[in-house]
Amino acid sequence: MQSTIWGVLGYAGHDHMANSFAQRREQIIGDCCRLKTDVDHYNEIRGDEDVIQLVLDFSEDVAEREIARAA
Repeated sequence: MQSTIWGVLGYAGHDHMANSFAQRREQIIGDCCRLKTDVDHYNEIRGDEDVIQLVLDFSEDVAEREIARAA
């Protein structure tokens, strides 16, 4: 049986939050893998026309959002 244990950011213990962040990261990796599979398949069936380039480095995107949030 699977259970969910809720924690409040700033009040939950370090280990709880480390596990929570690791789980969220794993979800993001899963989403990226699925997206890459979809893009690769799309590109394969389309051949050489209009190949979609997938960028999985989100460093610039995160930096831009941090700047916008700080403004």
